[in-house]
Amino acid sequence: MAELNINLTDDPLKNIILMAPYLDEPAQNRVFGMICGLIGFNGNKTEQMELGKEVV
Repeated sequence: MAELNINLTDDPLKNIILMAPYLDEPAQNRVFGMICGLIGFNGNKTEQMELGKEVV
């Protein structure tokens, strides 16, 4: 897999906009649900980081 050169910012919304094109449709729907508050965060930061690595 090719390495991506993405520069994240301190602004979460800008980061979402930068990363959204790299997500498949189910992942985009999950992120949208989290932003809208329809899907809760599980609170486990380690697990969230691992899930983020799987997406990218």
